[in-house]
Amino acid sequence: MARLDCITLAEKSIRSLSTGQLRRLFLARALLGAPDILLLDEPCSGLDESSRRQYLALLDKLAAEGLHLVFVSHLPTDGPSCLNRVALMEDGRLRVPEDMNGE
Repeated sequence: MARLDCITLAEKSIRSLSTGQLRRLFLARALLGAPDILLLDEPCSGLDESSRRQYLALLDKLAAEGLHLVFVSHLPTDGPSCLNRVALMEDGRLRVPEDMNGE
């Protein structure tokens, strides 16, 4: 919990937490098993701009520590800066834009 700045939330009721606080707690729970990869589906949904920036910075930190991420979002601006590949779904088909990937 300290790694994700959640220590102060430990004694609080889950019903009293903000969406951003809940997202950090859910992320902490997901990290308990020391996964090699995290699948994140719309993790910024419902976050205000400040919470969104903090959450994405946290994901960047985790990626820098070696955690792999698969990040799904409808909004291109919701991705953390550590993302190095992009795939788009268009008309039910997966498309990988050549100019959006780091290879």
